[in-house]
Amino acid sequence: MGDITSRFGSLAAVQSLLTNSLIGGLLDGIMVVIVFAMMYLYSPQLSLVVILVVLLYALLRWAFLANAPAY
Repeated sequence: MGDITSRFGSLAAVQSLLTNSLIGGLLDGIMVVIVFAMMYLYSPQLSLVVILVVLLYALLRWAFLANAPAY
């Protein structure tokens, strides 16, 4: 009986983590779209600069993390 209760307790923790992560990620994605739309309405050129900087950052991060040793 204790084993079953322990397994359900673990399931609840995983379910809570997945649900909170999903909702948080969805809200973050919506905010990114809204903020980018507002930036584009304010200045399309400035929005392009932001996109290029974010892409450069992602490329550099990927390049350096791909070669990082695993601990």
